[in-house]
This record gives sequence, structure tokens and C-alpha cells, in this order.
Amino acid sequence: MTDASGVSHQVTQSASAKGGVVVQIGRDGTVFFGDGLGNGAAGKHAELDGWESAQARLSAYLDAAVEVFERDLGRAGSGWTPVPMQVQQVATRVTTAAGGGRARLPAHEVLGDGDCVLVGEPGSGKTTALMAGALRIIARWRDEVDHTWVPVFVRAVDLVSPRPLPEVLASAVNARFGALGIIRSWSSGFFRDAPAPAGRWLVLVDGLDEVVSVSLRRAVLEMLEGFSRRASATYGFVLTTRPLPDPTARPLPDDGIPDTWGLAKYRMLPLGRKSLADLAGRCFAAAGAAEPDRLVEQFLRAVDRVGVAKLSRVPLMATMLCELYLNRQSDALPASRYRLFDSYTALLGERMFTDDASSVAAQLRAAVVTAFGSPAADEADQLLDHLPDVVAAIALIQRRSPERTTLDLLDKTTQEHRPPRIPENLWRGVVVATARRTGLLTQRGADLVFPHRFIGDFLAARRVAGNRRESAHVFRRMFGSVGGRNPLSRSPFGSSGEDDASDASSFCRFLIETWAGRKRLRWALHLLVRRRDASGLEGCRLVIALAEEGMHLPGGVLAATTAALTRTATRHREPEVRLAAALELAKIKDERSHRLLEALTGDLTSSFEVRLSAAVGMAGLGHDKAPAVLSTLARDHLGSEDSRLAAAFELLQHAPSLGADALHHLAFSPTISVPLRLQASTELLAVDRDRGGDAMTALTNPRTVAPHDRLLAALQLARFDDRRAGAALADLAGERAAAFAVRFSAAVELGRLGDTRRAYWLHQLAIDREVAVPHRLAAAVQLAADDPATARDVVHGLASDPARHPDFRLVATQQLIALEDPRGREVLIDLAVGLPLDDDIRFDVLSDLIRLRDPAALAELARTTDHRANPDPTTVQRAQLTLDRLVDVEGIDGWGGVARLAHLELPIRLKAIDQLSKLNTTRARTLLADLADNTALDLTIRKAAANALKPK
Repeated sequence: MTDASGVSHQVTQSASAKGGVVVQIGRDGTVFFGDGLGNGAAGKHAELDGWESAQARLSAYLDAAVEVFERDLGRAGSGWTPVPMQVQQVATRVTTAAGGGRARLPAHEVLGDGDCVLVGEPGSGKTTALMAGALRIIARWRDEVDHTWVPVFVRAVDLVSPRPLPEVLASAVNARFGALGIIRSWSSGFFRDAPAPAGRWLVLVDGLDEVVSVSLRRAVLEMLEGFSRRASATYGFVLTTRPLPDPTARPLPDDGIPDTWGLAKYRMLPLGRKSLADLAGRCFAAAGAAEPDRLVEQFLRAVDRVGVAKLSRVPLMATMLCELYLNRQSDALPASRYRLFDSYTALLGERMFTDDASSVAAQLRAAVVTAFGSPAADEADQLLDHLPDVVAAIALIQRRSPERTTLDLLDKTTQEHRPPRIPENLWRGVVVATARRTGLLTQRGADLVFPHRFIGDFLAARRVAGNRRESAHVFRRMFGSVGGRNPLSRSPFGSSGEDDASDASSFCRFLIETWAGRKRLRWALHLLVRRRDASGLEGCRLVIALAEEGMHLPGGVLAATTAALTRTATRHREPEVRLAAALELAKIKDERSHRLLEALTGDLTSSFEVRLSAAVGMAGLGHDKAPAVLSTLARDHLGSEDSRLAAAFELLQHAPSLGADALHHLAFSPTISVPLRLQASTELLAVDRDRGGDAMTALTNPRTVAPHDRLLAALQLARFDDRRAGAALADLAGERAAAFAVRFSAAVELGRLGDTRRAYWLHQLAIDREVAVPHRLAAAVQLAADDPATARDVVHGLASDPARHPDFRLVATQQLIALEDPRGREVLIDLAVGLPLDDDIRFDVLSDLIRLRDPAALAELARTTDHRANPDPTTVQRAQLTLDRLVDVEGIDGWGGVARLAHLELPIRLKAIDQLSKLNTTRARTLLADLADNTALDLTIRKAAANALKPK
């Protein structure tokens, strides 16, 4: 695969490489090899943590990851799969409030590229997209379709502590897997190195917005950026976050991710009508509903009738609406966000007490009766009656003090309900298991958490509303003693300072809806939206958000809000503020927003970015003049090139013909940089093959375009089967001034097109003495698929060259053996006896000879483990570890072979049996059994093997 930031090709060859030779050329030109001899030189010294082999360890990790991801997605055993989420790349200089960017893409395709951030509101499906994408990546790895990435999931909050990234990943994975009952663990060393030759870890960092402190968020990003720059051959990153307002950037929103890192940014898109129907159908079918298609139609009509279309575009809330409709079978869907969560938590409560034997109440009673008798069960029944209130109290405590753990709070708040007959430690287990079954809490690592932050926010708000005194106190703190204060300007409880003020937005909106009938709320909101400062605009945003969520606003509040926004959008001296106000009006489809946004697009005193954002807002409203405005902006030389490109992308969504014209103009514009011309041409190819092909072909011109960019253009032509791709790739493959990675990638791509020039250019690269020897080896290995004999000769020449470093000669020899050339053994023997090698290389050479059934190498390695002959304990230990690993290579005896060597000293042979006993693997036990039954061996060895098999 190749991306816009560099060339990174992975090629699997099977025609002449029995083990499947894998070659990858990294962005910095580094060559990575894998081979049929095991893990390759780079991975032989990695600690295996007791696993039988590196492959076994990775396979077990992938199995566990699939189990965990499927459980977290709620699909384990159900056959349910989440609706594929859509994303859209955004231009960094265009406000995300209005949108703007590329065509819609499936989120899993974005994950496959790595190094990106998904920005979306809470409930927009960011975490679901990560997990579903991770499952797809693992499936492609297992099916040997793509060995680029191995996903590893971590919460952003876990990265706050100043620890090395591999340690954080190991800790997060082991806690997450352990919660599912997986007893094996993976050390930090597993995550320190690449997971496999030519593969990389794809670190999925979820919930950057959950790191509440701005300074800590910045520290996390700096750490990840450092790893991205220094260890790009090992790690790629995908981050998720909700939009994080930056006080210095207001009123234009910002996602909080610095552009300097170079991450591609994608906005999670809300569900469209078709996606909502798809989600509902999957939910109903997974629940076993009869006639799910008919139910979907009825559900969509109910959504329209009740007026919750806006809520239903949020995946989390759409799922909740589906569950409510399925269980209630009525059109009476809740009409607001608060009522939706109220109904949903009530549904969870009803499920606890169903007559079904699988209900939470029935299972709790059965377990307690079995262990402690009916009297204890009668007392334990009270736990279920109080548990919802206990969980709500915990939600409120954690809103005040986020550092408090759920398990600790559960322990403290449920002890009073413990029956005397049940010991304290057992009661704790009963409470935790029951709390998990309620649906209000779920396991995350060593603690319980709310399945989504909205549920905790709702329960905490309802808890506050249920206490008149506390409710009045919080109201005064949020709105001030006389009203008019911005309720989101500070924490409702004043416990954590300004850092968590924006984090409280969801909680505050839930709380405000509980006060809907209060006259004081009407007065406070009126005063807030009429303010002439920044708080007034923030107050208007709050009211619009409440209206979108279905809250029945106090009389006159919405009218006062729209009037205030209209005044701001018309009279404010700053265009950015006028834009923000007009966009708020557009959210509720206020007719005045059409005129106000149109006026902003024609205001030449405003910045280009403001005008573009206004045009995007017009397009979202279906304004008939929006396409013409966007077309003009795409051609406006006063705008930055990325903003002009964003205008063309947006235009493509609303007027495809005009959008294609704008992209064609940009693709040929000399004032646009080549990378952006590539982006324009790529989008154009998707909608207009002829003009897109012409534009992309122009970018293969060697007189005006650098080789790397020409390669990207040629690859796009090849992707769309343009006949001009072959000539462009052949020119690049033969261009001596181009970097090897470019020439190599071009030659490989020729093969994908079935072009016979591939073999010629790979051969030229392999014998070119001006090319670095690792690169020549990579070309020769790749050549083997077309011309095995020539490839073997080239690799043999490189492996036999005494002028090369022994480490390189070893790698070349391993490739020669993988190509089934018998001369590989001769070169290994030459390396072993003809050069003074350090232990690392010597043990690798001996290991490879042992794999080729060389008894002399086995004897030499075995003697190295003898403390009497070798006084260096480090060398002895490493020799032993080398033989340990050889045990589990299929067909290789390792220590078993040592025990069979009759000419070897008896203490060394007995030590081999002892080592096999200590390994305690299936393969080791098989070898011991073979030794005990082998009548050709002397009696001492056979008895030692038999004793080693006896249970300890």
C-alpha cells in the first residue's frame, strides 16, 4: 500500500519462496525481511514470556483481541454486526461546525491507513468504529490478505501516567483481557518490537477528550507524536475524541489536535435515513423479531411522528430507540434526550425483575439460596431494590470526584444490605456480579464503568433533581443568584476548576431539562441569551442544543434566542462571531440563516475561511445559490489551497458536475502544490475517469514533478486500470536519480499490472552496485517470483561477499535458504567457521544450521551451554535460550537432538532432558516421550527422560 506521506509496500512472494518471503520498504528506506525460517533476524532475541513460539504468542493475542472486541460490541454469539460508520476528511482551516471536506468513506478504510484522528460528538460511534475496524484488520491478517497492522486498544486516560508506551499497552491489554477470564498475559517486550516481520502495531487510542486537563491532553499528544516520529516502523496511531473547544480559538471550534503532527482528520458523520434503517434491521434481526423488515418501516414512521429524527442520527441514541421500540411495540417513543434515557434505564430495570429464570433477580436468588439458604436470599433481594439508587449515587459522586473508583464506592454503599449469613468478601463478589448484569455498568480493566458517559451523566442529573435542596444549590451555582450566568462556564460542583467545565456539558443539559417547569429557568435563560458578550452566544448555543435534543423549552426562550442570534449575526463587528451565530440558526432550520450565511459569503472583509464555512452551511441547508458560491470559492486565488480544495470536495457532494469541474481546475492549477493536485486528481478519478486520468497523467511528468509524487500518481492510475500507468511506472523503475523505495515500488506495481518489465527492473536494481546492499537484496528476493535462478545467484553473491558485514550476510543467507538454494548451508558453515562472530550472530548462524539438520552445529551450541567449558554466564544463558526456542520449531528437536548425540558428553545430554522438563510445553513433552521409548539410546538417557515425564 502507498499513502500520501510516503511509500510503504508489503509484498508476499510464494512462487519460489516456500516460507513466504515478505519484503517491506519503510518510509525512511529501511528494508524489513521475513522468511520461512521463523521470525527473521530482527525478532529472534525477543523474549517469549513462556510462549511456545513467537507465532503462538501473536496468534493467542489475536484470538483474545477478537473475543474482547466482539464482547464489547455486544455481538458475541449473536451474529449481530454494527452498521459501518461513515467519516469525512476535514480541511483544517474550515470550521467543523459547518462541515466541509472529502467524500464519505467507511471508517474501517480510514483505520487501515493508520495515523489519523476520528472527531465526533459523544455517541457518534467512535469507539464502535475502532472496534469494528480492529476486527476487520485482524480478519485480513488471519486470511493473509494484509499483514500491515496488528491493532491494540488503549484508553487515552491510561497514557497520562509517565510510563513507556510498551508498558502502558501491556498493562491495558492484560487488564482488559483478564476481565474476560483470559489467564495468559503479554509483557511490555511484546509491544516494544514490531509484532511480526514487516508488520506494525496500530495503537487505537480511544477517548482523548476523557483526559479532562488541557495540559495532560497536550502531554499525551506529545508522547504519541514522539513515538510516531521515532518508531514509525513499529507503531501507527488512530485517535478518537469529541470536539475539544480551545478558549484561544473561540468562537470557531477546534478539535484540539495540533496540525503539526500531520495526522489526517476525519469527522464522524451522523446516521442517514438508510443507515438508520440498516441499524434498526440489524437490531431487530439479532433480537429474533418476527418480520424485522416490517418492524423497521413502522419504527421509521414512529421516529418521524414523534419528532426525534435529530436524536436518531446519533448511533448510541438510535440503538436505544430501537431497543425501546422493540420492547414496547408502540409509537410512543420518548421525544427528548432526557426522556429517552429515562425510558431506557427504566427498561433495564424491568429486565432485572422479569419472570424469566435468566433474569438478574432470579439468578441472584438462586445463587444465594444454593450457598446460604432461603433466609439469606430474602435479605439479598433487597439489594436489587436499592441497586439502581446506589448506582445513581455513585454516578453523582464520580461527577464530583472523578478519581473515585466504582468498585470502592459499591463496596462502601452496599455493605448495609449484606445479610449476616454471607461473609463480607463473598458479598462483594455478589454485588459486583449483580451490578454488571443490570446493564448500567460494565467491566473495564479492574473497575466497573458506565457503558457510555451519557448514562452516568443522566443518572447523576436525575439524582440531583431528586434532592430539592441540592437541586436549588446547583441551579444557583450554574446560573448565578439572579440568573444570566453561563451554566457551562464552570464546573457545577466547583471541584476540578475550569478544566472540566466543558466536560460537564452533557450533565448540565440533562439537569436543565429536569428544571423545565421552573419559572426561574425561564428567567435565567432569557437573561443569558440576551447578554451582549461571549457568554450570550454560548447561552444561545446551549438553548439550541436543548431544542435539538427535544426539550420543551419555557415560553418565549427559543424566540428570544433566535432574535439574539439574528442580532449577533447581523451586527457583530467580528465576522467569525457572525458566522457562529448564523450557523446556530441553521441548526434549527431558521429561515433567517439562509440570508445571513449568504451575506457572509459575499463579505470580502471576512476571511476566506469564514466565507467558505458560510457556503458550506448554505449547502447543508439546501440553499439554491450554494453550489455557485462554492464553485467561485474553489477558483478564488485569494484562498489557501487546502481551503479551495475543501470547497471543491463540498461542491462535489451537492452538485457533482460542478464539483468535478472545480477539481479539474485545481488538478491543473500551477498555483496549487503537487500533493493537493494529487488529492484533487484522485477524487476526480472516482467520478470522471477520463478527466481524472488526464490530470493524474500530468502529474507523472518528470520535468515538473518529483519522483515520489509521480509514483503516487502512477499508483492511482494503476488502481483505476488506466493504460498509461505501465509507462509511468517503468520510467520510475529505471530512473537512477530516484530513491530506491520509489524505484522498487514502481517495479513491484508493474507486476501487479502483469507487465513483464517488472523482472527486468528488479534485476537491474539487484545488480546495481550504486544501490545499498540491503536494497539489492530486497530486489533480488522479489525477483524470485519471476526468475528464481537469477534471483538465487544474486542473493548467493551477496551472502558470499566477504566484504559485507556478518549480520547482513546472515540475513542474505536466510533469504537464500528460504529460496530453497542448497548453497545456503555452505554459506552458513563458512560464516560459522571462518569469521570471529559475536554471540548474537553466532547463535543465529548455529540455529539456522540446526534447522538444516546439521549435527555439528547442534553439538557446538550444546557445548556452549556447559558452564564447565564456558565461564561466561551470559553466553551460557543465551545459548540455552536459543535451544529452548528451537524446541518448538516444527520438525526441529533442539534439546531433544542434543540428548540423542551419542558422542556428546553425558552431563550436557542430561542437561538437555532437564531443560525439556522445565519448558513444560506440548512439544517438549512429546520429545521426552520419544527419548524414553527410543531403545537405540543408552539406558541413562532413557531413564532420565522417563523420570522427567513423571508428575511433580
